[in-house]
Amino acid sequence: ADVLTRNSVLPGLTSGQVWRLVNSLADEGILDRQTAIGTARETGDEYEFTRLVLDADHPLVADILDERQQDLSKVFAELPPAVREVRSRFDFACEADVQQAFEQRLGRKLRTLGYERPALFFKDAVRADVIRQWTAPDGTVVVVLPDEPEPEDEAFAAWRSVFNRLRDTEIEMAIRLIAAAEEQVYGETMQEAVQIGSLVYLLRGQIRVRGISELGNNEANYLIKTEFVQHGIMIHEAVRATHPQYGTQSLVDTYRLNPDNPMVKKALEKPLPQLSYNYRPKPAIMT
Repeated sequence: ADVLTRNSVLPGLTSGQVWRLVNSLADEGILDRQTAIGTARETGDEYEFTRLVLDADHPLVADILDERQQDLSKVFAELPPAVREVRSRFDFACEADVQQAFEQRLGRKLRTLGYERPALFFKDAVRADVIRQWTAPDGTVVVVLPDEPEPEDEAFAAWRSVFNRLRDTEIEMAIRLIAAAEEQVYGETMQEAVQIGSLVYLLRGQIRVRGISELGNNEANYLIKTEFVQHGIMIHEAVRATHPQYGTQSLVDTYRLNPDNPMVKKALEKPLPQLSYNYRPKPAIMT
Protein backbone atom coordinates (compact mmCIF):
# COMPACT_ATOMS: atom_id res chain seq x y z
CA ALA A 1 0.00 0.00 0.00
CA ASP A 2 2.88 2.35 0.76
CA VAL A 3 4.30 1.74 -2.72
CA LEU A 4 0.92 2.44 -4.36
CA THR A 5 0.59 5.68 -2.40
CA ARG A 6 4.19 6.78 -2.97
CA ASN A 7 3.99 6.25 -6.73
CA SER A 8 0.51 7.81 -7.03
CA VAL A 9 -0.89 4.64 -8.62
CA LEU A 10 -4.32 5.53 -7.22
CA PRO A 11 -4.14 9.33 -6.95
CA GLY A 12 -7.85 9.68 -6.13
CA LEU A 13 -7.53 7.70 -2.87
CA THR A 14 -6.02 8.68 0.46
CA SER A 15 -3.38 6.53 2.10
CA GLY A 16 -5.99 5.10 4.48
CA GLN A 17 -8.33 4.24 1.61
CA VAL A 18 -5.51 2.49 -0.26
CA TRP A 19 -4.75 0.40 2.83
CA ARG A 20 -8.41 -0.58 3.20
CA LEU A 21 -8.55 -1.51 -0.48
CA VAL A 22 -5.44 -3.70 -0.22
CA ASN A 23 -6.77 -5.47 2.89
CA SER A 24 -10.11 -6.05 1.15
CA LEU A 25 -8.34 -7.61 -1.84
CA ALA A 26 -6.47 -9.90 0.57
CA ASP A 27 -9.71 -10.88 2.32
CA GLU A 28 -11.25 -11.69 -1.08
CA GLY A 29 -8.31 -13.97 -1.92
CA ILE A 30 -7.10 -11.81 -4.79
CA LEU A 31 -3.96 -11.02 -2.80
CA ASP A 32 -2.18 -13.71 -0.82
CA ARG A 33 -0.60 -12.81 2.54
CA GLN A 34 2.85 -14.35 2.89
CA THR A 35 5.46 -14.20 5.65
CA ALA A 36 8.98 -13.45 4.45
CA ILE A 37 12.42 -12.70 5.91
CA GLY A 38 14.23 -9.48 5.04
CA THR A 39 17.66 -8.06 5.86
CA ALA A 40 18.03 -4.50 7.13
CA ARG A 41 20.42 -2.66 4.82
CA GLU A 42 21.77 -0.44 7.61
CA THR A 43 22.50 -3.16 10.20
CA GLY A 44 22.44 -6.46 8.34
CA ASP A 45 19.95 -7.85 10.86
CA GLU A 46 17.16 -10.14 9.67
CA TYR A 47 13.53 -9.27 10.28
CA GLU A 48 10.18 -10.87 9.51
CA PHE A 49 7.51 -9.07 7.49
CA THR A 50 4.23 -9.79 5.73
CA ARG A 51 4.02 -9.28 2.01
CA LEU A 52 1.05 -9.40 -0.35
CA VAL A 53 1.31 -11.06 -3.75
CA LEU A 54 -1.27 -11.74 -6.42
CA ASP A 55 -2.89 -15.17 -6.24
CA ALA A 56 -2.48 -16.38 -9.82
CA ASP A 57 -5.11 -19.10 -9.26
CA HIS A 58 -7.87 -16.62 -8.47
CA PRO A 59 -10.22 -16.44 -11.53
CA LEU A 60 -10.12 -12.63 -11.75
CA VAL A 61 -6.33 -12.53 -11.43
CA ALA A 62 -5.92 -15.35 -13.96
CA ASP A 63 -8.03 -13.47 -16.53
CA ILE A 64 -6.09 -10.22 -16.00
CA LEU A 65 -2.70 -11.94 -16.19
CA ASP A 66 -3.73 -13.79 -19.36
CA GLU A 67 -4.79 -10.51 -20.98
CA ARG A 68 -1.54 -8.87 -19.84
CA GLN A 69 0.49 -11.75 -21.29
CA GLN A 70 -1.21 -11.28 -24.64
CA ASP A 71 -0.38 -7.57 -24.54
CA LEU A 72 3.22 -8.35 -23.58
CA SER A 73 3.56 -10.77 -26.49
CA LYS A 74 2.86 -7.87 -28.84
CA VAL A 75 5.35 -5.69 -26.96
CA PHE A 76 8.01 -8.42 -26.89
CA ALA A 77 7.84 -8.61 -30.68
CA GLU A 78 9.88 -5.36 -30.77
CA LEU A 79 12.63 -6.80 -28.58
CA PRO A 80 14.58 -8.97 -31.08
CA PRO A 81 14.75 -6.09 -33.62
CA ALA A 82 16.05 -3.85 -30.81
CA VAL A 83 18.78 -6.39 -30.03
CA ARG A 84 19.80 -6.53 -33.69
CA GLU A 85 19.74 -2.73 -33.89
CA VAL A 86 22.17 -2.44 -30.97
CA ARG A 87 24.47 -5.04 -32.51
CA SER A 88 24.51 -3.08 -35.75
CA ARG A 89 26.35 -0.39 -33.74
CA PHE A 90 28.15 -2.48 -31.10
CA ASP A 91 29.57 -5.99 -31.09
CA PHE A 92 27.55 -6.94 -28.01
CA ALA A 93 24.00 -6.00 -27.02
CA CYS A 94 24.32 -4.90 -23.40
CA GLU A 95 21.04 -4.73 -21.52
CA ALA A 96 21.08 -0.96 -20.97
CA ASP A 97 21.62 -0.28 -24.68
CA VAL A 98 18.89 -2.76 -25.65
CA GLN A 99 16.51 -1.00 -23.25
CA GLN A 100 17.27 2.35 -24.88
CA ALA A 101 16.75 0.99 -28.42
CA PHE A 102 13.60 -0.88 -27.39
CA GLU A 103 12.02 2.19 -25.78
CA GLN A 104 12.81 4.25 -28.87
CA ARG A 105 11.16 1.67 -31.13
CA LEU A 106 8.14 1.41 -28.85
CA GLY A 107 7.87 5.16 -28.30
CA ARG A 108 7.36 4.76 -24.55
CA LYS A 109 9.28 3.95 -21.36
CA LEU A 110 9.28 0.55 -19.66
CA ARG A 111 7.62 2.03 -16.61
CA THR A 112 4.52 2.80 -18.70
CA LEU A 113 4.24 -0.97 -19.16
CA GLY A 114 4.20 -1.45 -15.41
CA TYR A 115 7.92 -2.18 -14.94
CA GLU A 116 9.55 -0.06 -12.25
CA ARG A 117 12.84 -1.88 -12.84
CA PRO A 118 14.16 -2.85 -16.29
CA ALA A 119 15.53 -6.11 -14.85
CA LEU A 120 11.98 -7.34 -14.26
CA PHE A 121 11.04 -6.67 -17.88
CA PHE A 122 14.02 -8.61 -19.20
CA LYS A 123 13.30 -11.51 -16.82
CA ASP A 124 9.76 -11.72 -18.23
CA ALA A 125 11.21 -11.68 -21.75
CA VAL A 126 13.50 -14.58 -20.82
CA ARG A 127 10.57 -16.55 -19.38
CA ALA A 128 8.69 -15.92 -22.63
CA ASP A 129 11.72 -17.32 -24.54
CA VAL A 130 12.08 -14.07 -26.50
CA ILE A 131 15.70 -13.53 -25.42
CA ARG A 132 18.43 -15.06 -23.25
CA GLN A 133 20.77 -13.25 -20.87
CA TRP A 134 24.50 -13.76 -20.39
CA THR A 135 26.30 -12.22 -17.45
CA ALA A 136 29.93 -11.22 -18.05
CA PRO A 137 32.62 -11.64 -15.37
CA ASP A 138 32.35 -7.90 -14.60
CA GLY A 139 28.61 -8.23 -13.98
CA THR A 140 27.47 -6.69 -17.27
CA VAL A 141 24.30 -8.33 -18.61
CA VAL A 142 24.36 -9.05 -22.35
CA VAL A 143 21.20 -9.87 -24.29
CA VAL A 144 21.34 -12.65 -26.90
CA LEU A 145 18.60 -14.18 -29.01
CA PRO A 146 17.42 -17.74 -28.23
CA ASP A 147 19.21 -19.42 -31.15
CA GLU A 148 22.54 -17.63 -30.61
CA PRO A 149 25.61 -18.84 -28.68
CA GLU A 150 26.73 -17.07 -25.53
CA PRO A 151 29.64 -14.61 -25.91
CA GLU A 152 33.17 -15.67 -25.01
CA ASP A 153 34.71 -14.08 -21.92
CA GLU A 154 37.94 -12.99 -23.64
CA ALA A 155 36.19 -11.48 -26.66
CA PHE A 156 33.82 -9.54 -24.44
CA ALA A 157 36.59 -8.27 -22.15
CA ALA A 158 38.59 -7.01 -25.14
CA TRP A 159 35.55 -5.22 -26.55
CA ARG A 160 34.31 -3.97 -23.18
CA SER A 161 37.09 -1.48 -22.52
CA VAL A 162 35.82 1.96 -23.46
CA PHE A 163 38.90 3.72 -22.11
CA ASN A 164 41.24 1.92 -24.54
CA ARG A 165 39.05 2.91 -27.50
CA LEU A 166 39.10 6.62 -26.65
CA ARG A 167 41.73 9.06 -27.85
CA ASP A 168 43.63 11.10 -25.27
CA THR A 169 41.72 14.20 -26.38
CA GLU A 170 38.40 12.41 -25.85
CA ILE A 171 39.39 11.30 -22.34
CA GLU A 172 40.49 14.85 -21.57
CA MET A 173 37.17 16.25 -22.81
CA ALA A 174 35.24 13.72 -20.70
CA ILE A 175 37.16 14.85 -17.60
CA ARG A 176 36.50 18.52 -18.34
CA LEU A 177 32.77 17.88 -18.93
CA ILE A 178 32.50 16.05 -15.60
CA ALA A 179 34.36 18.89 -13.89
CA ALA A 180 31.92 21.42 -15.37
CA ALA A 181 28.96 19.37 -14.10
CA GLU A 182 30.55 19.06 -10.65
CA GLU A 183 31.15 22.81 -10.53
CA GLN A 184 27.52 23.52 -11.41
CA VAL A 185 26.17 21.07 -8.81
CA TYR A 186 28.51 22.40 -6.13
CA GLY A 187 27.41 25.95 -6.82
CA GLU A 188 23.75 24.96 -6.38
CA THR A 189 23.90 22.34 -3.60
CA MET A 190 27.39 22.46 -2.06
CA GLN A 191 27.82 18.79 -3.04
CA GLU A 192 30.96 17.61 -4.83
CA ALA A 193 29.50 14.54 -6.58
CA VAL A 194 27.04 14.42 -9.49
CA GLN A 195 24.36 11.76 -9.90
CA ILE A 196 25.74 9.00 -12.12
CA GLY A 197 22.72 9.17 -14.44
CA SER A 198 23.42 12.86 -15.09
CA LEU A 199 27.04 12.09 -15.98
CA VAL A 200 26.06 9.22 -18.29
CA TYR A 201 23.61 11.49 -20.10
CA LEU A 202 26.27 14.20 -20.42
CA LEU A 203 29.05 11.99 -21.83
CA ARG A 204 26.70 10.00 -24.05
CA GLY A 205 25.82 13.13 -25.96
CA GLN A 206 29.29 14.69 -26.09
CA ILE A 207 31.97 11.98 -26.35
CA ARG A 208 32.48 9.98 -29.52
CA VAL A 209 34.68 6.90 -29.79
CA ARG A 210 37.50 7.69 -32.21
CA GLY A 211 35.51 10.77 -33.14
CA ILE A 212 32.90 8.64 -34.92
CA SER A 213 30.41 6.59 -32.88
CA GLU A 214 28.48 8.05 -29.96
CA LEU A 215 28.83 6.39 -26.56
CA GLY A 216 25.92 4.18 -25.54
CA ASN A 217 24.38 4.37 -22.06
CA ASN A 218 26.13 1.20 -20.99
CA GLU A 219 29.50 2.34 -22.34
CA ALA A 220 29.33 5.72 -20.60
CA ASN A 221 28.25 4.06 -17.35
CA TYR A 222 31.12 1.55 -17.51
CA LEU A 223 33.66 4.24 -18.37
CA ILE A 224 32.72 6.39 -15.37
CA LYS A 225 32.01 3.80 -12.68
CA THR A 226 34.63 1.19 -13.59
CA GLU A 227 37.46 2.36 -15.83
CA PHE A 228 37.77 5.95 -14.58
CA VAL A 229 37.89 4.55 -11.04
CA GLN A 230 40.49 1.93 -12.05
CA HIS A 231 42.67 4.67 -13.59
CA GLY A 232 42.29 6.90 -10.55
CA ILE A 233 40.41 9.59 -12.47
CA MET A 234 37.28 9.18 -10.37
CA ILE A 235 36.91 8.48 -6.65
CA HIS A 236 34.17 6.08 -5.61
CA GLU A 237 32.72 6.53 -2.14
CA ALA A 238 29.65 5.02 -0.47
CA VAL A 239 27.99 7.79 1.56
CA ARG A 240 25.23 7.31 4.11
CA ALA A 241 22.28 9.51 3.21
CA THR A 242 18.80 10.20 4.57
CA HIS A 243 15.84 10.15 2.19
CA PRO A 244 14.49 13.73 2.11
CA GLN A 245 10.84 12.61 2.11
CA TYR A 246 10.70 9.39 4.10
CA GLY A 247 13.63 9.82 6.48
CA THR A 248 15.06 6.36 5.76
CA GLN A 249 18.84 5.92 5.68
CA SER A 250 20.79 4.10 3.00
CA LEU A 251 24.23 3.98 1.41
CA VAL A 252 24.55 5.96 -1.82
CA ASP A 253 27.40 5.26 -4.28
CA THR A 254 29.00 8.56 -5.27
CA TYR A 255 31.64 9.27 -7.92
CA ARG A 256 33.71 12.45 -8.21
CA LEU A 257 36.89 13.53 -9.96
CA ASN A 258 40.19 12.91 -8.20
CA PRO A 259 41.98 16.30 -8.20
CA ASP A 260 45.34 14.62 -7.48
CA ASN A 261 45.24 12.41 -10.59
CA PRO A 262 47.80 13.56 -13.25
CA MET A 263 45.30 13.17 -16.12
CA VAL A 264 42.73 15.23 -14.21
CA LYS A 265 45.29 17.93 -13.39
CA LYS A 266 46.36 18.18 -17.02
CA ALA A 267 42.77 18.29 -18.33
CA LEU A 268 41.80 21.03 -15.88
CA GLU A 269 44.61 23.31 -17.02
CA LYS A 270 42.20 24.34 -19.80
CA PRO A 271 39.00 26.34 -19.25
CA LEU A 272 35.92 24.23 -18.51
CA PRO A 273 33.44 23.80 -21.37
CA GLN A 274 30.09 25.57 -21.31
CA LEU A 275 27.34 23.04 -20.62
CA SER A 276 24.10 23.12 -22.59
CA TYR A 277 21.48 25.47 -21.19
CA ASN A 278 18.99 22.58 -21.12
CA TYR A 279 21.33 20.30 -19.15
CA ARG A 280 20.73 20.37 -15.40
CA PRO A 281 23.05 17.93 -13.55
CA LYS A 282 21.61 16.46 -10.36
CA PRO A 283 23.56 15.98 -7.14
CA ALA A 284 24.50 12.43 -6.15
CA ILE A 285 22.55 12.77 -2.91
CA MET A 286 19.05 14.19 -3.25
CA THR A 287 18.09 16.85 -0.70
